[in-house]
Amino acid sequence: KVYLYNYRIMRRLIFVLLTLPFFLTSCQKSEAVRLMNGIETYIQTRPDSALAVLSQIDTSLLRHPKERARFALLYAIALDKNYIDTTDIRVIRPAVEYYPKHGTAWQKMLTYYYEGRILFNAKRDAEAIISQMHALDNAKNTESGRYLGMIYTAMADLSGRAYCWEEADSYLTRAQRAFLDVNDSTAYVLASENIIINLSNQGKKENALEMANSLMNNDLPSFLLADILIKKAGIMVDTTKVDYHPALACYQQAFQMGGKPSKIQLARYAYSLGRCGFDNEAEQVFQQLMGSDESAASAAKPWLQALLADKGDYPNAYRILRESLDVQSETVHQLINQSLFR
Repeated sequence: KVYLYNYRIMRRLIFVLLTLPFFLTSCQKSEAVRLMNGIETYIQTRPDSALAVLSQIDTSLLRHPKERARFALLYAIALDKNYIDTTDIRVIRPAVEYYPKHGTAWQKMLTYYYEGRILFNAKRDAEAIISQMHALDNAKNTESGRYLGMIYTAMADLSGRAYCWEEADSYLTRAQRAFLDVNDSTAYVLASENIIINLSNQGKKENALEMANSLMNNDLPSFLLADILIKKAGIMVDTTKVDYHPALACYQQAFQMGGKPSKIQLARYAYSLGRCGFDNEAEQVFQQLMGSDESAASAAKPWLQALLADKGDYPNAYRILRESLDVQSETVHQLINQSLFR
């Protein structure tokens, strides 16, 4: 009897030891699913919190393709909402492999849209436009909300990068209508800002300034007004030949409101500082840009060169020009070598 009792105890102990890892894994997997359920409720409003929670999930516990697809899509959304422009298509690949065959129209739309965003970041524009076209097709088969406008905006970005300005304007006009349909005034203004940029890029500076002034007459949140002021100031710098004080005042008003200029706008601001006699301030901004990453230096050099030339410092202006040309030449050589080895 003692032997049988010990045997039964031993069997139970072995059973517990064998099933414990599976039980713990199941609990951890259930916790991951619970976290993703919660993230879906606040990822649009608190993307920073969503990204922090997603980063803590052990993806090795997500064994089923459906679970991996769900995590991948949420992670891609969180990165984009936090302005982290990843170029790694592997981030969303599980979603791309699963949802087109097994997902709803909503899931397909989101997957194709964020795939297109990542491809755009990677400058794989031909593939990106295909993804956005698929996103658009699925958006028409579901309650897409503001995503229809976002898709049109993404397609406008792609058209603009290909210098197809009229096509970009057409997409942005559709984006405006889509945002109005869902009463998203903020997104509507942002689409309008992109139209201002396109008008400026087409050389229609006066039209761009008129549109900027028209938008500023509305009751806008300070961050939107600051964005428009920065864009208006940039256009003024591009068109001004003599007095840069109005453009400089426009920049300074935007900065006081918390405006965040792009690298190229910061270079224009430095140029306007120099043209208004604030040489030390201009030098500090240019040094900040030149000491930053390569894209910031590339944005700064044409404006620094122009400022040096305007002030009669032709030797240094020529030096900056040569540096810019050398960088461009090296880039061309790299592209040629890459094409030869493909």
